[in-house]
Amino acid sequence: MIKLIIKSKDLQNIINNLLCRNSEEQFLDLLEYMNKKQVKIVLIENEDLDNLYTNLYTEKAYKKHSDIVFINLMLEKLTITISENNFNDLIRDMNRYVYTDEFTNIFSSSTTFNSVINYGLYENTINQNYFLIKNIKEYLQLGCITSMNSSNPEELIDNMKLYTQNLVFDPNIVDHLYKLSAPFSVRLKQIIHHLYVIETEIPCLISQGLRSYDQIGKALSVSCSPERNRDTVQKHLTATLNSKALNCELHTKLQRVSSNPPDRIYFCPSIPDTICKNSAGKSYIYKITAHV
Repeated sequence: MIKLIIKSKDLQNIINNLLCRNSEEQFLDLLEYMNKKQVKIVLIENEDLDNLYTNLYTEKAYKKHSDIVFINLMLEKLTITISENNFNDLIRDMNRYVYTDEFTNIFSSSTTFNSVINYGLYENTINQNYFLIKNIKEYLQLGCITSMNSSNPEELIDNMKLYTQNLVFDPNIVDHLYKLSAPFSVRLKQIIHHLYVIETEIPCLISQGLRSYDQIGKALSVSCSPERNRDTVQKHLTATLNSKALNCELHTKLQRVSSNPPDRIYFCPSIPDTICKNSAGKSYIYKITAHV
C-alpha cells in the first residue's frame, strides 16, 4: 500500500498559508480522502519535524484555525514516522519502477501523462527526493505509478480501488482478468493507463453533455467504442447491480500484441441514480478481459 511522504518544511508552508488565510482547500480535501481510504502519511524524523510539531501545537494555531485543527487531527490519525535511512530505502524502492523506458512509452500517447515524471514527485538524487502530494489528482497519479508493481490481478484491483474515486468494480472483475488473451504482465501498464483515462476523462465528458456511448467513445483519448452486436450486449455485456440491468457495452481496446483481437475493458460510463444512488455518476468497470 502506498504511503504519502510529506516533507516537513512543505507541510509547514501549508500551515503558514492557512495562518495567513490563504486557501489550501485541495490539500485539505486530500487529507479527508486519505482518511477515507486509510492511507498513511510518512514524516521523516529530523529537526524539521520537531519544529513542525512545536508550531502546530501552539495555542494560537490550534485554537483559532479550524483547518489547522483538522490537519492536526489527521496527522494524529494517519501519520507514521521513519528514520532518514529508512526513508532513503523507501525512495530507492519507488524509483525502481518509475524511471523506466516502458513507463514513458506506455503513457506517451496520453497528454495527461506526458509530464508525470516531471511533476516534482521525483528529483535527481536520493537526498533531494522528498515530495509533497498536494491534491487528489496527484495522489491518483502516484497511485497509478506505484500500481505498476502489482504482481497479480487481485493486487492490481485492490490498488485501483484505493486510488480511484470515480470507478466501481464488478465483484467478478478479477476472474475476468485471468481470461486476458495476453499475459497479465504485458497488459498491466496498459490497463492502469486505461483505467486512469476512464477515471479522469469520463466525468468531464459527461459534464459537457455527452451522453451517448458513440459520443463518449469518440471523445475519449484512448480507442473506445460501443459493442455493435446487440445479442452480445444482451448475453455478455449486461451487468446486474441492485437486481437491475446495467449496460456495459462501451469498451476501450488495449494495444494489439498478437494476431488475436486486443483485450478490452468493458464498462458503463455513468451509473444511473435509479440503479444505485450511492454510486450514481461513477463508471462501472464490468470486465477487463479478452474480446467477448
